[in-house]
Amino acid sequence: MASPNVILLTADGHRWDCLGYAGHPDVRTPNLDALAAHGLLFPEAICTHTQSGPSKYSLLSGRLPYPVDSIDPAAWPLLPAQLRAAGYTTAAVGHLELDAPLSGLGLDVVRQTGEKARSAGRDDYVTWLATQGITEPTADRPVAALTRAFGVAPSGLRQTGM
Repeated sequence: MASPNVILLTADGHRWDCLGYAGHPDVRTPNLDALAAHGLLFPEAICTHTQSGPSKYSLLSGRLPYPVDSIDPAAWPLLPAQLRAAGYTTAAVGHLELDAPLSGLGLDVVRQTGEKARSAGRDDYVTWLATQGITEPTADRPVAALTRAFGVAPSGLRQTGM
């Protein structure tokens, strides 16, 4: 029997009930709904810290996020390293915001975006947007960036005055 695929999806600042599969009457999340329909959900999971970095450390290590500056991949087994040892190819994609050296976390592929990635000059999402002809993506003008990319703003989105 082949090993199952594993996708561990987390979202910062995303309410637990703002998902179609959770029964929200207005929110439409068809891709997440499809994953939920064929996956394993953790409806009673909680966030271990109010900040994303310490929560991600806790998720990776299985430990409480205190102290958050002492994550040491050599001190205890981390989830990506355990998956890699079991024969999986591991990846982290998105807004990582981790202070630990990523090379020691057991990740085969890393694609970062976010403030720390941008300040380090390695925002993979901004690089990808540039390949799509979007050279000025900014957080305060997402609809303008989408309009430049696709020639029209997606239905229902409008630019707010930020």
